[in-house]
Amino acid sequence: MRRRLATRALVRSAMSRRTHPSPAAQILWDRIRGARVDGIRFRRSSVVLGQVVAFYAPRQNVVVEFDGVTLNEAALVAAGLRVVRVPGDLPTRLDDALGAIRQQAGRVVLDRAEPPPLIQGRRTRSTARQEPTATVTPLQRLESELGQQGRRVGQDLRYICPLCRSRRRTLAVRELPDQNLWLYCFEGCSKPALLSVIGWSYRDLYARRES
Repeated sequence: MRRRLATRALVRSAMSRRTHPSPAAQILWDRIRGARVDGIRFRRSSVVLGQVVAFYAPRQNVVVEFDGVTLNEAALVAAGLRVVRVPGDLPTRLDDALGAIRQQAGRVVLDRAEPPPLIQGRRTRSTARQEPTATVTPLQRLESELGQQGRRVGQDLRYICPLCRSRRRTLAVRELPDQNLWLYCFEGCSKPALLSVIGWSYRDLYARRES
């Protein structure tokens, strides 16, 4: 699934909302940042399916937006995302907002954490054969975020940098043997700023391993 379609206009809009958040957005971000709510990691002002949303939890497939903000919820729900609407009159209703987030996003965490039943110390096998889940690599997720495919130059793939937006493909990305990513912008963009505009953290550069 292409989780994001990040055009330049959308990236600029997301950067503006991230740099100049509304009072309500800043209050809520201060409470949910750093996985402070049930260990759920949110990103703020993210581009999701061609829309800029207030907050996005990629592992839980949850979008958080304030009441009254125009959002194509039908498209998000059709893509398998959960949309949580929170009141905009914070901080008077901050507890209501956090409760709504916990009810949706937190429930997904609990559902995934439940182990299969045990019988006499051994796990039961389902009668229906389960299809293996395809693993999405960091490179595939990055191309989905950027909305573009890389051009091969030696060992690297080159992209148009979403931060400096140079006409040349100045963003170099290399997929390492363990599927982790190395990236560098030849215009000198710092890695923290580059990851921020993409909506990533350093953790997203590493392949997810099954526990």
